[in-house]
Amino acid sequence: MNTMVKYTTPKGVAKYPYLDKPDTKFNPQGDYKVNLLLAKEESKKLMSLVDKEIDKKFLEVSKEVKGKRVKKADPPYFMELDDDGNETGNVIFKLKQKAEITSKTGQTIEIKVRLFDAHGKPMMNTNVWGGSKIKASGTLMPYYSPTLGVGVSMKLAACQVIELVTKESNAESFGFEKEEGYTTDEKPEDFLPEEEGHIEETESDF
Repeated sequence: MNTMVKYTTPKGVAKYPYLDKPDTKFNPQGDYKVNLLLAKEESKKLMSLVDKEIDKKFLEVSKEVKGKRVKKADPPYFMELDDDGNETGNVIFKLKQKAEITSKTGQTIEIKVRLFDAHGKPMMNTNVWGGSKIKASGTLMPYYSPTLGVGVSMKLAACQVIELVTKESNAESFGFEKEEGYTTDEKPEDFLPEEEGHIEETESDF
């Protein structure tokens, strides 16, 4: 029986987060997920942990298929690139958890990602938007598919929100200071779309 390997990330920036409620665009049952942006230097330990589990699963599967060719799937992280295709020095980790799972007995179990504030206090009914600084924890789930190959998914269990960005966040939360110049009469709700914090990339991102 395989022992689940737990992970806890360093503090990073949340991109396209679905943490308070699941995304149902591609999966009707819903998926909690976030792309976590980390500095490359701070990512080395986590990347090494993921790679170690992939290698372990690769050796296990190679023995089971007895000489058949086994490939490795893409890891659940990739280097961030700028508009010119150059590495930025950051790494993006793809964390995900199904909102519903089915037990061996056929029972449907609802799953939620637990959220905590910087002091460890549980957060309820808080919409975490992209740009928030968070830590995440969960388990590494090795898998094998003849089509995809051997890989590891990073199952998401909980997040600690260090700096929260919400729909109501002001310019200071994005690093802007007050300047002399143009002022608007518009209210925030006039130009902030309802789901801006949950912008999608593509289905293949996960």
